[in-house]
Amino acid sequence: MQARQMGYKSVTVIDVIVVADSTTTINFQLSSVIIKGKGVKLGSNKNIINKDLHQTAISSFAPAVAGFATVLRDSEFKGDSNIESILELAEGSKGKDAFGYRAEFLNMVKRAKFLLSDKTEGE
Repeated sequence: MQARQMGYKSVTVIDVIVVADSTTTINFQLSSVIIKGKGVKLGSNKNIINKDLHQTAISSFAPAVAGFATVLRDSEFKGDSNIESILELAEGSKGKDAFGYRAEFLNMVKRAKFLLSDKTEGE
């Protein structure tokens, strides 16, 4: 019987007796081996993510989302935040929106602004 695994030396066990309808247990250890190969070079001629711009958009957009929740709930933690300030912050930090989630959030804030303005006018 022979056991092999990538990254290990193969082991051959001889004189193994196998009997029908029974289990045979064989204990052995595989010793690790260093695999040598040619080096691989990876390269790119285009900067895929501009970390500075990406991080700025994330760090500004996330507070807009959290702030929106506090304004909707009229939370004691909303501070001076209101729908206008949330909308301004979100629009200013929209950045690239590959899947349209940020645009969808902006539309939701605009709808909430409209609904809240109707509510205050009716009072």
